Amino acid sequence: MFSTSGYPPPDGPARDYLTGSATQSDAFLRSCSFLHGLFVQTATVLKDIKKPTAEKFWNYMKEGMKFGAHGPHRQEFYQKVKTLAEV
Repeated sequence: MFSTSGYPPPDGPARDYLTGSATQSDAFLRSCSFLHGLFVQTATVLKDIKKPTAEKFWNYMKEGMKFGAHGPHRQEFYQKVKTLAEV
């Protein structure tokens, strides 16, 4: 079990998906699937940001963040990445 203490808090869906492998080949496939989902979801979010920059993306991802939990944008982002990776 992973500790939830510390800052920044963990991204649970990402951590759980990437550490859920039983074999080396499964870990490789999960990593590739996760990266695919990450790129697809990033592109989706960037479409909604006017004149996207790295700073604007960062601000979007950290909005609503508290010491013990990420904000809704980041939580939803990684949940969608996980969903895309599992397809």
